[in-house]
Amino acid sequence: MAFGLAAPDYWSDDLTADPLNVLDPEICIINGQGFFVRGLIEIPVTDHDDTFAWNVWVSLSKDNFFRAVELWDRPGRETEPPYFGWLSNRRQP
Repeated sequence: MAFGLAAPDYWSDDLTADPLNVLDPEICIINGQGFFVRGLIEIPVTDHDDTFAWNVWVSLSKDNFFRAVELWDRPGRETEPPYFGWLSNRRQP
């Protein structure tokens, strides 16, 4: 059980032509000013053995974004203090 979107709400396909814009499976940069990482929220489901996995995009400050990218593959990165961020998934109409 999972749900996720390929890009944060602020992304549009016309952004791909500009090199300041990056959309990878786990990170996104928009106009060199918006910084996003993809995370996972696991929600237990009552009376079920599995959890619901919600893939979410979260905005980060520039400093926290580059710190997270720097530590991305390093063992022990989960001990890093939490970063503040806003959920940035697509809003439903």
